[in-house]
Amino acid sequence: MGEKLLPPYGGSNRKKCDICVLTKKHTQMQHLNESQRYTIYRMRKDKKTQSEIARYIGVSQATVSKELNRNADTTERLKKTVEALKKGYAKL
Repeated sequence: MGEKLLPPYGGSNRKKCDICVLTKKHTQMQHLNESQRYTIYRMRKDKKTQSEIARYIGVSQATVSKELNRNADTTERLKKTVEALKKGYAKL
């Protein structure tokens, strides 16, 4: 009754359980589009949390976290390392 057939990705015709249907578990992974990426960075700049961003664009918090980490601006980290080297706190 509450079971739905999965789309035939890779020839699989497994049935989803009721819990999976309600929680959207086992869904096919999709890439973020350009608009979603822009929204993530714009909302992050506006000091929104990863959870808020995820709910707004309809993806998991883990997806937002991975996107932010994958494309993180390393400039600030580099500046801190250079400053530490100048002060003699860090060694190469």
